[in-house]
Amino acid sequence: MLNKRTLIAPAALLAAFLISFFWYVLIPQDMQRRLLVFPDTAGGERHREWHLVPDRTDRVEQVRMFVRELELGPVQLGAIPFLPAGTAIRSLMLRDGDVLYLDFTPAVMFEAGTAERSFADVEQLMEENLFHNFRWLREVHFLIGGQVPEAPRFDSIGR
Repeated sequence: MLNKRTLIAPAALLAAFLISFFWYVLIPQDMQRRLLVFPDTAGGERHREWHLVPDRTDRVEQVRMFVRELELGPVQLGAIPFLPAGTAIRSLMLRDGDVLYLDFTPAVMFEAGTAERSFADVEQLMEENLFHNFRWLREVHFLIGGQVPEAPRFDSIGR
């Protein structure tokens, strides 16, 4: 008859093998873990959570997949989405390999003004997420409906 101590080591080894096997099977290899930061429901704190985002070889597609995950919002309780409802990304461009341009729909400006967050908060959280996950980014520029936020609009010279 075997004692309990001689069964513990093989049982632990088997358990570790099964866990790693199921981890390998359940998480597709074309996914990448990314850290997403959202505002906390309490106010001043940041809530961080890991998401699996489809991995792409093209940098623009990597960022696009990541931004789509941000648009979906947080999964865990205690965090709230920072992109206002109805906000979408109209276009996403990468210039010179490390300068990103994000063009939001105008809903981001109008909806952000009615919530507890301003558009400046949205910009700050978006930059925090992008710079953390894509260390190669040098600059991020935001546009709303193709216009630079808070910039004077183009006007005719004759007025």
